[in-house]
Amino acid sequence: MKFSLKNYFVLLIGIIILLFLSNILISNQVINSNNNNVFDEKLGKATGIKIQRKNSRGETMLVKAEQLNEDKENNIFNLINSTTNIEKNGETTIITSGKATISDNFKKFNFTKEVRIINKSKNFMLKTSSINGEFNKGSMFSENDVYLIIKDKHIIGKGIKMLDHGKYIKITGKAKMISKFND
Repeated sequence: MKFSLKNYFVLLIGIIILLFLSNILISNQVINSNNNNVFDEKLGKATGIKIQRKNSRGETMLVKAEQLNEDKENNIFNLINSTTNIEKNGETTIITSGKATISDNFKKFNFTKEVRIINKSKNFMLKTSSINGEFNKGSMFSENDVYLIIKDKHIIGKGIKMLDHGKYIKITGKAKMISKFND
């Protein structure tokens, strides 16, 4: 049996169509398997989450995390590797932590594992191992070692109490302050 150029052309087109269809089927299976891992209903666990909330006073809170574990009975969210952005009166405060627990309908929090709080407009940065408090009152407390930078002042101490969104700050234990003058 002799193949002409026309037969080769038809065979080549058939192979291309088969490759195209198999590529579509394989890519759909990969996408479906990736989406199945996003939320596991039995464990109450989600990965790659983003939650945005806005209250009546115009404050916006955006929470991003690699993983979310939800306790539906107690209304508690446990976040892993979270970043929380709070925007209030045109100022943005960024809170990062290895683990975070948010409860009471996003009113109370507990951040642990390498906590950093940064507000660039106030030249404010706080590092500690854990801190807890309430979002709506703007209060935060920690009994751990803290490293605090406010403008050109560096404060190293033990324990911190912050009230009214950082307007009142008190180091509760021993503290050492270093001031750098920039002329």
